[in-house]
Amino acid sequence: RALQRLDRADGIELPQPESSTRRQPAVGGPRTRLDDPIEAFKSAENLFRGGNQRGALKQLEAYVKRWPKHGYADNAVIYIGNVKFRMAQYKAALDSYKRVLADYPEGNQVPMALLMIGQTLDRLGKMAHPTN
Repeated sequence: RALQRLDRADGIELPQPESSTRRQPAVGGPRTRLDDPIEAFKSAENLFRGGNQRGALKQLEAYVKRWPKHGYADNAVIYIGNVKFRMAQYKAALDSYKRVLADYPEGNQVPMALLMIGQTLDRLGKMAHPTN
């Protein structure tokens, strides 16, 4: 501002930089919100919560395939299991929960995976042998 006042006082007008408030897309950055891992996860989560199980499953599976090491990947695998559980695909759900334990043993979804393994085995009638 001080430079602008000096410029006006001298009658000299300096070229102004482009507005810094206008955001320019980063080169090579996300092209759509689904190209951003956090936004893609939120989109799939919203489908799940809204009851669109098939749409959520499609997006979650694509998410894990595209970003298998992202911090939300274990959450996506849990949701995949939950979708399959809701669809009464218990063996497939069980595989998803076991995948959390195998692929993300330090992830924050391990306790939920253990709980859901128990619930899934119960649905499969295998609680007498929970280690199988």
